Amino acid sequence: MRSAFKFFCILSLSVLSFFSCEASVRGGSMDDVEVEIYDSSSWNGADSVVSDPELGSLVFQTPAAQDEEIFYIITLDDGLIEKELGSSKVIVFKNLAMKNYELTCHAYSEDGTLLASGSSSVMIESGKTNSLNLVLHRVHSDVTYTISVGSFANGNVSASRTDASAGSLVVLTVEPNAGYELVPGSISVTDSDGQSILLTTLTDGVSYRFSMPESNVSVSATFQLETYKFHSTVTSVGSGYSGTAGTSGTYVYFGDWPQTIKDDSVTVDEAHSITMGGNTYYLGNDGNYYAKMNASVYSDSNYSFHDGTSITDGSQYYFKVEPIIWRVLNPSDSGEKILLAESILTSGIPFFESISTRTSGTNTIYANNYEKSQVRAYLNGLSYSNASNSTVSTYQNKGFLYSAFGESARGLILNRSVDNSLVSIYPSGTTSPAASDYTCNNTSDKVFLMSVNEVTTTSYGFSSGTSSGPARKRKSTDYALATGAYKNNNGYGWWWLRSPYQPSSTSPSPSTCAVRTCSFDGATGNPDADESGGGICPAIRVSF
Repeated sequence: MRSAFKFFCILSLSVLSFFSCEASVRGGSMDDVEVEIYDSSSWNGADSVVSDPELGSLVFQTPAAQDEEIFYIITLDDGLIEKELGSSKVIVFKNLAMKNYELTCHAYSEDGTLLASGSSSVMIESGKTNSLNLVLHRVHSDVTYTISVGSFANGNVSASRTDASAGSLVVLTVEPNAGYELVPGSISVTDSDGQSILLTTLTDGVSYRFSMPESNVSVSATFQLETYKFHSTVTSVGSGYSGTAGTSGTYVYFGDWPQTIKDDSVTVDEAHSITMGGNTYYLGNDGNYYAKMNASVYSDSNYSFHDGTSITDGSQYYFKVEPIIWRVLNPSDSGEKILLAESILTSGIPFFESISTRTSGTNTIYANNYEKSQVRAYLNGLSYSNASNSTVSTYQNKGFLYSAFGESARGLILNRSVDNSLVSIYPSGTTSPAASDYTCNNTSDKVFLMSVNEVTTTSYGFSSGTSSGPARKRKSTDYALATGAYKNNNGYGWWWLRSPYQPSSTSPSPSTCAVRTCSFDGATGNPDADESGGGICPAIRVSF
């Protein structure tokens, strides 16, 4: 019985860096065409089959021999390459613009008789076919047209060739300057009559392809100040980083915040600014963004930034916007992770603006009430009621949540119930905690302050009890110092917790409006709610 099978040619865009090459171009120029040949067992064809077959590579596989040996011959452009191959081979032509080539397959008998031809497949008949010849022939044209690419402000566009024949494929590569991006839809190609030529975006996202018309063409593009790209996913800081839990801790980057004083070598262009939440950022000539502010130093203290520059109260400074480093408190837990900032990120936001009590209906609201606090409103971009019971909308959609995270990143932060019960205000493991007059309702928040219970939970990497503990110690960023954060001689500051302080006596006094904090040595403190110098170390929950 006579058997027959088809030999198929498959067009695909090759994305692999192949590790074997058995053929090379002999003589002439093939516009950097590469030919690579593999045993079929050493090549994963699925990896090179992607969505854009027209530009890129030609891939085909020789079938296994049937009843007799068949010779496979490749001919490129009238004999530039000839090679006899056995069965079960994969042949890859890379960097082809397929519209410039004609492809034919020919099957021959042993005496040289042509048995079949095809542009995509041929029939190979057992007992008759002795050889198969693949011919890839360059379609030449004596007429070429010019590709004119202008010069553009804030970026560059380069073409893969300066002239081309009609039907040839041309690739444009876009290269914005640092801090700039292509205006979406602004890149265009027009012919000599002003007609637009269809552009196709390639898979790398920065290159475009078009087919050359029978006309000269011109390329235009417009660049704009890039939209600031926040660190919108949680990424590992990497091994070896030593933070509040030493090198054994788990640390990640997520979101961005002004932190380090600008280097003297960087020039800031205030004509190019963007606004994120309540913060305005200006473009530096290093491609980074910077926040500008006038320093308000804690109690006019003689503080210095990390580079030794003295901080002068009232003077203007710029701070580099950088990714926020967080410690993962529960790295071994599956699902939700609790992240706590590794540094005091900002200051100047009191727990509440006053130690006075106020009323909400028939309820008395103490200044250390976290649910109604100023700092909670700031962290989550909410409005709040001030000491006069007036609504303050300063932080509405402008607080930390909106200033540190872009829209996509905010979507990754989980809105969860925050425990403000009696248990939360006492150290972890406390049995039968004493009653408190100052607990408040649980809240539902994306950003929150830690509680006394949480910062004494050993499974989170903290020491038990409220005495000093290294994992609770935090240093202020340069930006936080300029916003009024306190620091001791070793650079450590104190930061707000959300827990109210329950004094031994419940008689009314200023101390009844006190709030728990983590001090510069990691012990818990209890300053009044309106105390200055307190830092903010936000916490969030994410799932990754």
